[in-house]
Amino acid sequence: MAWLERRYQPLLGKILRFPKTIILITLSLFISSVFILTRMGGEFIPQLEEGDFAVETRLLTGSNLNNTIETTQKASKILLNEFPEVQKIVTKIGSAEVPTDPMPFEAGDMMVILKAKKDWTSAKSFPELSAKMTKALEVVPGITVGFQFPVQMRFNELMTGARQDVVCKISQKFAGQITFSTSFWLGGSGDYRSDIR
Repeated sequence: MAWLERRYQPLLGKILRFPKTIILITLSLFISSVFILTRMGGEFIPQLEEGDFAVETRLLTGSNLNNTIETTQKASKILLNEFPEVQKIVTKIGSAEVPTDPMPFEAGDMMVILKAKKDWTSAKSFPELSAKMTKALEVVPGITVGFQFPVQMRFNELMTGARQDVVCKISQKFAGQITFSTSFWLGGSGDYRSDIR
């Protein structure tokens, strides 16, 4: 470390003789980095295609366990019958005995295990397949679904407490004064859902 300090001290002394130049260079670097940051786009890390889907399913608040089981079984059968890409589906409803992942009875996670991408016939990409699956599940009454990748969903939940990439929570003392509509256009979004409680 002594040899590094011997070289650093004289260099620092020379640089400090020109404080205005150093401040100007620092500010120009900062402004250029802010400019570049605004042109980078919305995502810093691209989504990794994990090979399977984690489908978050929600029924109306207050649904009982039997209704949730029946509805998720209908959804599973639709996906298995209409999409040859699906190898198998495993569904988790509610919480385990040791509640490490507390969920209500009206919520479930369907793990959709897919075949290799080269064997797909219904779609060519994950976004296209999730859009077709979402459309197919619209026939099941009272269910909302959100397609994500399993690891991505868990990371989102651990980091932010929500499973989606972007969450907007609106709360107000008088809930009747809020008018909420999901019919607006979300630029650049592939999949969105609303959950009003």
